[in-house]
Amino acid sequence: HDHEEMTMVLNPPPQPAPTGYVGVRGDEEIERTFFIRMKCVLAKRNAGLTTQGYKVIHCSGYLKIKHYTLDMSPYEAPPYLNVGLIAVGHSLPPSAITEVKMHSNMFMFRASLDLKLIFLDARVGVLTGFEPNELIEKTLYQYIHGCDMGHMRFSHHM
Repeated sequence: HDHEEMTMVLNPPPQPAPTGYVGVRGDEEIERTFFIRMKCVLAKRNAGLTTQGYKVIHCSGYLKIKHYTLDMSPYEAPPYLNVGLIAVGHSLPPSAITEVKMHSNMFMFRASLDLKLIFLDARVGVLTGFEPNELIEKTLYQYIHGCDMGHMRFSHHM
């Protein structure tokens, strides 16, 4: 059931059709972060650690693309070569979110769909300098660094 999502992960975003000369336009690395379910052969030995024989893996890395500028019709092959995906996978624990072990540099929060903060863990004060009651009902967008806006935009388009 994850094949369609993997196809989207492994293909670059659509680009306007190039025209003109033939040549290499350059390499590009596109950041990718995604979750996949992977068949687990340890399902019987580790009863309860998988869901129907699959484990959830969080993958993060980048897709390497080599672009070409070609004089061709829009119905021919795409003007890029997908060199490959370079990523690291982490197995996620099967327990509920309230049972996830959190490191000392992490805090838990809940946000509405418009990223307005609804709940904040008390550890937010130690880590950010803001008390939870100062942040409740404020949107996370107010606290995102300007250099990270490109990543936020990319996340919204995924």
